[in-house]
Amino acid sequence: MLDGQRFILDEFLPQSYQMSENNIAWMDINNRLHIFTEGKSWEVSMEVITGYQLNGNTLKYDLPDGTSRIWFKGKIFGNN
Repeated sequence: MLDGQRFILDEFLPQSYQMSENNIAWMDINNRLHIFTEGKSWEVSMEVITGYQLNGNTLKYDLPDGTSRIWFKGKIFGNN
């Protein structure tokens, strides 16, 4: 719930999820990464990821080729 409002984030039980303050990040059944923050759900990565860490409003995720990217407020930073 956010401000008394309930949200359905996906249609399945996530493989894994992490929470911090008002954020939740999760991997879907295809190993793609999502985040719910500030009342909005984002698909962070269309690529398969190998790991992720949620720290406050910042989401770091790792790709199979060994590179990492950072998601922050709808923007992605890193090796593109």
